[in-house]
Amino acid sequence: MKESLGELFAKVTAQVYYTNLAWFLCAILALIIAILHYPKSQVARIFIYYLFSNVFLVNIISVLIFYIFQFDGTTDKYFTEIENTIFSAVEALTFFRFFSGATKQSNNKRFIRIARIGLLIIYLLFLYKIFDPASNAKSITALSVQINIIEFIVLLALCLSYYYHLLSDDKKPSHSLRDDASFWITSGLFFYCFISLPFLIIGEALIRIHNSLHNTFFSLHYVTLSVLMLCISKGILCKPTSTT
Repeated sequence: MKESLGELFAKVTAQVYYTNLAWFLCAILALIIAILHYPKSQVARIFIYYLFSNVFLVNIISVLIFYIFQFDGTTDKYFTEIENTIFSAVEALTFFRFFSGATKQSNNKRFIRIARIGLLIIYLLFLYKIFDPASNAKSITALSVQINIIEFIVLLALCLSYYYHLLSDDKKPSHSLRDDASFWITSGLFFYCFISLPFLIIGEALIRIHNSLHNTFFSLHYVTLSVLMLCISKGILCKPTSTT
């Protein structure tokens, strides 16, 4: 029997203790702030498409597609990983652009260029795997998870580099960190990647061993995404500085 849209949403939301609903609301808030500040805020212009993907791609569109087609388990997994990898590409490119503007170190800019090219090659490989008749849901899932792990490691490295240069800079900052968009957004991203990375590494094994524990870890992933959305909102509201 086909589930109603409300039943499907309630089931999915209850599995992760309603934390995905909190993420959705935080993403809507961040998107509204970005739209309102888009003409004057460079931070808003950098993150507007990423926030759109948080609200529409991952939340609204994916739920509607699941409801319309009511996929079986294999197709469900296949579609989820395609959607997840598209989101990963938008996320990575957005934060590469952000760090390109937030850092003054040539080594960091070179690292970002190399990482951008490397991830682009991996995304093209994923696209090839989707249309390869020999591919199956298991191989697509494995590659999608590997892409996320690589992305998070790269983003964590950029966060740590930002903190290192922030702490080692002898110059006294011209403004408080409370008013620094780069600090807020980097801190939100660090929290998101640091908490979510272990889950990505052990997630598939957790499904087989303890599904409820897997859902608990997934709920933490949504909590960190909610925090990231709030940090981006705060970053957009900060007064413009030379680092943003």
